[in-house]
Amino acid sequence: MKKRLIFPLILSLFVVSCSQAKSSSTDKSTEKTKDSNSSFSISQSNNSGDQNNSTKPPTTLTISGDISFPNVFVNSSDNLIFSNWGDNFKIYKSKMADTLKLQDISKAESPLDFSSYSLSAFGDDIYFANASDSSALYKMTFSDTKPQKISEDSVTSIVAKTDGVYYINKSQDNKLCKYNYDKKNISALSQDSVGKFITSDNIAFYQNASDNFNLYAIDTTGNNKIKLSKFAVESFGIANNIIYCVNTADNNNIYAIDLKDLSTKKVLEVNAENIVSYKDTIYFINNSDAKNLYSFKSSDKISATPLIKTGVDTYYIFNDSIMYSGTTNKNSIFSSKLK
Repeated sequence: MKKRLIFPLILSLFVVSCSQAKSSSTDKSTEKTKDSNSSFSISQSNNSGDQNNSTKPPTTLTISGDISFPNVFVNSSDNLIFSNWGDNFKIYKSKMADTLKLQDISKAESPLDFSSYSLSAFGDDIYFANASDSSALYKMTFSDTKPQKISEDSVTSIVAKTDGVYYINKSQDNKLCKYNYDKKNISALSQDSVGKFITSDNIAFYQNASDNFNLYAIDTTGNNKIKLSKFAVESFGIANNIIYCVNTADNNNIYAIDLKDLSTKKVLEVNAENIVSYKDTIYFINNSDAKNLYSFKSSDKISATPLIKTGVDTYYIFNDSIMYSGTTNKNSIFSSKLK
């Protein structure tokens, strides 16, 4: 059962109330989703506060479902499909068990006839940006890799969820858009230009490029937009209902935004970039330590430890593994199992 997203009504200078509608459940066994809406009351404070101190705007966000983020690796059963940046981002299809045994996954066999910088899967369907066609949105399946065009728009950062495909539409000023499976239509969640984004079942979180890359949230029906940070963020992830983000206005230190009340505080002094969250762990590239990959558990006491000590250029979390390239071998793809 999906949880309701509730913003408690708190006395403030003004209150904006939005309509409510019926909530519903997702049958994960059949991977079908029914229509879902939420009811909200949003209170906002005019207190500016110092970004280096704890600030507490009177709002609560409750996340429903898993957090999903753009990736270039997808799998179904024993098949692995991925964008091979070591071969001009060609899409490869191979047996996952055999491929993950390779010392360098970029040396895998069986490339397809097209390339992509972004892909995601839901069920048997794979959605990808076809680089051979101006990164237009295409669809194929694990069993039939013949591509089918969905949209002429140039897209990137694709995330396929139960209710549709989310992506950044480069043809429409980098708006965050959603392709609805059932209605087969495309709509923009907001009019903002978007940098990076991640999404749960009910909320999308994004860098608002229209507002100096401050962090925003909006529900997945395109309603109830709210500003979460008063500083630009480079990247961010969510664990245990806390957003961890790189604050570019404060030497790329890591800040935490608690979704219970949107209180904000610095949690780690480090020159960080490219935060990714997975389960209850936050991963990031540590520019203070030769771009090695670090991680920490979401808890009251933050202590980061190195995972990969050879310098990391690009990485993704996939299937309980880190898929990455090094700073000295950017065309290779290595795999490191999470412990």
